[in-house]
Amino acid sequence: MARISVREFVERLQSLSAVIETNTETLNRIQEIANLFSSSLGTLNSVVSSHADKGQSLRMLTEEFRKSRATILTLKMGKTFVGIDKLRAQFSKFPFPKALSHHHPFTGIVEAIDTFEKRYEAFLEDGTPVSTLEVIVSAMMLRRSIAAIEDFVHATVNILDPPFEPEKGCGILSLFLTSSEDYSSTIEKMAAVEGMYVELCNLLNVSTSAYPLKANRIESGSLWLKLFGESKVVAMMTSLIERSASFLYRNFTNEGKIESIPKKVAAIEILLGLSAQLEANGVETGNIKENIQKSAVSLSKHLSTLLAGEPTIEVNGKKLSVGEEMEQKFLSESRMLFLGDGKASATSEEPSSQAGEQ
Repeated sequence: MARISVREFVERLQSLSAVIETNTETLNRIQEIANLFSSSLGTLNSVVSSHADKGQSLRMLTEEFRKSRATILTLKMGKTFVGIDKLRAQFSKFPFPKALSHHHPFTGIVEAIDTFEKRYEAFLEDGTPVSTLEVIVSAMMLRRSIAAIEDFVHATVNILDPPFEPEKGCGILSLFLTSSEDYSSTIEKMAAVEGMYVELCNLLNVSTSAYPLKANRIESGSLWLKLFGESKVVAMMTSLIERSASFLYRNFTNEGKIESIPKKVAAIEILLGLSAQLEANGVETGNIKENIQKSAVSLSKHLSTLLAGEPTIEVNGKKLSVGEEMEQKFLSESRMLFLGDGKASATSEEPSSQAGEQ
């Protein structure tokens, strides 16, 4: 099995949980059949405790299984088996390492599904008490197995990606980069994120002492960051990263080569919409044009470092990508061009008043 990141593993668990939740009707039908076991067991206990003769005991058990069979036959199972097929498909492809194949609740789940289907077919064919009991027991075992998986998924997601509530006045920035595997690149990208935060704090008159950028989680291999900081700053960071990634991916797709983030101040301003976003946050930009120019160049450099060699990026759950068919070409181009060299002059052009994406 190919190596996957913790973030990808969590996403697959969440996807599996969503499939289970959307098949509530299927699970309810299986549970209804499984519930018949209690009634059958109760009848068996009555037979044992009553000391009835063999004939009477047989009649009591036969009547019990006749009722159970009649109950099962009233259930609409057509959609149930469609749902079961969906669950089987999800369980079959779930990425568990072979070394753990006998130590997790997915072990035997596909076999339990197959057994239930076979027992149900036999139940329809002969209708004997034995086949009725077998389908009831197989339904009970299947439902227990699925319940164990639900518990496992919930507990694992809470451990790997626990619910997190930021401090008052703070927002969350979740970044997932798939290609950040070497140490130096990982450090550079994390430094770029912090550089962006400090730069925007200065522009928005936010104290980094009062609102430092904090890490809730950092996963390396791929780079998964879950950070929190002042809410307006985090919102602008999110916007700038999304705008820049969209620009890179859109231009690469159209032209077949990487287009660097602009180096001239006017072009940066058009791409990032920096002045417009500052004004939307109550900052009077007329008197700080020079500061905005310098910050625009600095932000461009940080964004270039962050996005270099990243054909896919996920920002707060929103996935931006150059496209699967273009990923290898994008990575190849990235080796020859490190986006943005930071040599743009802050005075090379006056910032344009136009905002928005190109």
